[in-house]
Amino acid sequence: MVTQIQDKQSRNSGTETILVVEDERAILHILETILTKSGYKIVAADTPEKALAHVQKNPDKFDLLITDVIMPGMNGSELVDRIRTHKKSIKFLYISGYTSDIISDMDNDGTEINLLQKPFSASDLCKRVREILDA
Repeated sequence: MVTQIQDKQSRNSGTETILVVEDERAILHILETILTKSGYKIVAADTPEKALAHVQKNPDKFDLLITDVIMPGMNGSELVDRIRTHKKSIKFLYISGYTSDIISDMDNDGTEINLLQKPFSASDLCKRVREILDA
């Protein structure tokens, strides 16, 4: 039984570098803690502008962007578009407390929207991150 639990945990962990963007500092800290405990290297930003600065300095550093959808100054979809001017291949995961209908209106270029609806569990987050990174 312990081996099964460890196998499941290891499948939902990794060593990649993730840029996490969330304007709510408490949520940002929780995401950083969960993902760090799962083995990921985390760069945290509490504004889209700070996230862009990180990517501009070192675009090849990041394997995944996790971003809140609704933030002051720039929404998550706009942030993904701006980051993709520096790193076209970056994978991303939106997190939001809003409905997927609102989000689909923001991103209507025909690509699949990777969304994790708030609230979510640590397990759900790690599983979804691993799925996106492995896709």
